[in-house]
Amino acid sequence: LQGGGPPTVGREELGDLIRAALPPAEEMPARAATRVLRALTGGQSVLWTTPNDRLAFAHSEWRAYFAARQALAVGREELAARLDDAAWWPVWRFYAEFGEIGPLVSAFARRPDDIFRSRLCRLSEWVRAAPAGAPWRDGAMALLVRAFLAPGLAHPLRVHLGQAIVQSGADGVRYFFGQALRHSDVEIRLATAEALGWMSDEGALALLEGALGDAEGVVREAAIRSLARLGLSGATRLLGDRLAREDDDLLRLTIAEALADSGPEGLAILRDAAKAEDFMVRRAAVFGLARAGETEALESLARSDPQWLVRTAATAALAEAEGHVSPRGVPPLPEIEQLPWLIAWAAERGEGVAGGEAARAVLLRALEEGDAPIQAAALRVLRVVGRADDLERVRPLVAAADAAVARAAFDAVWELTRRYDQPLPAA
Repeated sequence: LQGGGPPTVGREELGDLIRAALPPAEEMPARAATRVLRALTGGQSVLWTTPNDRLAFAHSEWRAYFAARQALAVGREELAARLDDAAWWPVWRFYAEFGEIGPLVSAFARRPDDIFRSRLCRLSEWVRAAPAGAPWRDGAMALLVRAFLAPGLAHPLRVHLGQAIVQSGADGVRYFFGQALRHSDVEIRLATAEALGWMSDEGALALLEGALGDAEGVVREAAIRSLARLGLSGATRLLGDRLAREDDDLLRLTIAEALADSGPEGLAILRDAAKAEDFMVRRAAVFGLARAGETEALESLARSDPQWLVRTAATAALAEAEGHVSPRGVPPLPEIEQLPWLIAWAAERGEGVAGGEAARAVLLRALEEGDAPIQAAALRVLRVVGRADDLERVRPLVAAADAAVARAAFDAVWELTRRYDQPLPAA
């Protein structure tokens, strides 16, 4: 079933396979084949009956697991021929756990990769599944690390590789990231700070605490957001402590918003911060409370805080909240001709935004001719309403110098290639 033929099997064919696998009739109990068939197909078994009374695996993971077991008896050349078949990648994850996948790793890594470095990231899954002493694991991790440290790599790709390194679960990942946080290239330190948010352990917390002292503000901001993503009580307390003593106002606002994303404990810290003696701490708390939708607390600050800066911030937050309606269910697709930012951009050029294809043409011009914020906005729209032929326009922007543009382009390419079943662009 994994080999690409029909996805189901008939009962009679399965019965023949069972009988062929069982010992001779004289060595079996009565009705053995029937009992095996019932065990495989009854209740919560690995096979289920389709509407046309055929049989299929209850989950593709079962199929992949058993295919991997069967692959142990298959020649290496036959297995290598399937390395490029994405349908077999779940099989290789299981095979890495109990098969001799080392030679296949070498063949897999030598083949051309796509724009998302899917092969390299797939290796991280194999590393995680393989026995700790597998001799090929160190070589696979070296490939991932070299790719992560490559100069000039687009930021979203570096972060993507950083996540793959985290997900490998390999020994030494924490040490590697600790060294990467001391790298002279700010892009590597930034990607490291973002990737650490996926580790969710005390070691990552210690590294991110150190990153809060980085010379570059963008790295400190990334460390703050990753601390919130860790989901650890210690990380939330650390953010609360930094909120009270941070001197940089922009970072203070970032911390407050991160606390809003840190669950009930973070929200309790924000409520306490709204009563702090330092009015700048109270003002920062406003932004966090607004992000958390704490209307009652904002109303109290807007009405009775002694500092006008805090009252003004709370009043503005309430006004913005009143004009924002949270979408329920699936949000509607954006109507290009009604995008305020696109209308304003076209107006600056003495143009209008008509409907239909004319609006789409303006959007594509904004993508090509706009500055970084306009390009990023256009990419976010194309991610939702783009067409297959838009990939040619979007893909080069993955390597854009502006981080927001590169991230938006990365997300758009990722979405469009899957929506339209397009081959992933080559790296």
